[in-house]
Amino acid sequence: MKLLDFPPEIFKHVIHCLVSDAGVAGSWKLRGVCRTFDQEISENVLAIQPKEAFDDDRDRHLLLRPGNLKYYIAYHVKNPRDVFPELPAKIQQMLD
Repeated sequence: MKLLDFPPEIFKHVIHCLVSDAGVAGSWKLRGVCRTFDQEISENVLAIQPKEAFDDDRDRHLLLRPGNLKYYIAYHVKNPRDVFPELPAKIQQMLD
């Protein structure tokens, strides 16, 4: 059975394990495998990984790319747990 033949829930769990083990920057490089990997790795990195996953400068730089930051904010505005504490303050400053 090929990896892409698994049910979506199992595939998401496999990707989550991959990102957790390989790290944010390491797994980000694997998005080029196929569109499904691209979508699932991007979602896992930007929506699911805890803020501790971005402690390394390379990982934080990846997060701060304009295209990635807007998705990170969109995911975490809906579910604000475990975000950088500066993020809600910065959004509030922009609104004021």
